[in-house]
Amino acid sequence: MWLLEPVIRPRRSADPQPLTTVVIDAGHGGEDHGAEGLRGMESLYTLDTARVLKEKLEAAGWTVIMTRTKDDFVTRPERIIIANQHPDAVFLSIHYNAFTPEKQGLETFVLKPATANQAEAPEDGPEALRTRSVSLATAIHANCLHRLEMKDRGVQGARLDVLAGIHIPGILIEGGFLTNVEDAARIADPNYRDKFAGAIAQGLENYRRALGQKPNVRDPARQPPR
Repeated sequence: MWLLEPVIRPRRSADPQPLTTVVIDAGHGGEDHGAEGLRGMESLYTLDTARVLKEKLEAAGWTVIMTRTKDDFVTRPERIIIANQHPDAVFLSIHYNAFTPEKQGLETFVLKPATANQAEAPEDGPEALRTRSVSLATAIHANCLHRLEMKDRGVQGARLDVLAGIHIPGILIEGGFLTNVEDAARIADPNYRDKFAGAIAQGLENYRRALGQKPNVRDPARQPPR
């Protein structure tokens, strides 16, 4: 029920504070390589995607903060501290998945409530924050599906350490499976990562529009590729 709340009661997602900043978290890094797939390491793909996303968002007028800008190890608590220094921001954690070879597709995560049957969200506090995170996840996930033509694995709730403790709307998005032949070939292609970053950027604009805030005039998904 808590995942449906932003859809059936959209007014709960409203946030009067102007949204101007994005904290981009390139998953893993340094000695933490993340998934080691058929065509490369997750930590390098996430960093490249984060850099491309940063370029597109800044070209469209956003302020962008990166939790890491090179192949360094940054602890989860450090990532959370960085996110919470920017109350006018949303938090986007970029990852690529790994599992058995047949698994493929795009999935997006938000922080699951400690009690899964929590349905009512007060106008402020943790549940309202989670509601905004679900709205953010829905906007970005839907736009990525539209632009990337990936298999839909849905928006899901999970108790993810990198999202726990964040005081701004936050999501973790998995842009495909490095252990699947088809997905791995996509992820290894710089054109796919550019398209993925553009889809996230435009989904973010859709989210800001859903909040009743004026979107940027320029479409970040149509910024020239590198």
